[in-house]
Amino acid sequence: MGMPAGPGQEADYLLRVGERVRIRRKACGFSQEKLAELADVSLNTIRRIESKHKSTGLLTYFLIAGALKMPLSELLAADEGGDHRLEEMSAAWYSVQQERDRQIIYVTYMAMVSAVQGGTYLI
Repeated sequence: MGMPAGPGQEADYLLRVGERVRIRRKACGFSQEKLAELADVSLNTIRRIESKHKSTGLLTYFLIAGALKMPLSELLAADEGGDHRLEEMSAAWYSVQQERDRQIIYVTYMAMVSAVQGGTYLI
């Protein structure tokens, strides 16, 4: 999981992520407007991600993946397979109502993502 290092690789990576968002959005029957509403992000953000012109923060990708009912690891995978070890953490985020609990899950999730991207597996 994670963005490839080189500039050309980054553009290819953003192309694949944007395509995954567009394909999944259409499979769900969502317009760009509906996805933006469900993910609580701007319509412009969705348009720019799908048109491969924008890399955004992890939280935005997390919200989009949740709205599309797909694991963040699958959305951001460098290859088509995805890293499904983070899927359970993503599900936990959406199942809790208390903001404090969400913050704890988010901090834990970020530590896990960092470890996976660095090749150090804590789980």
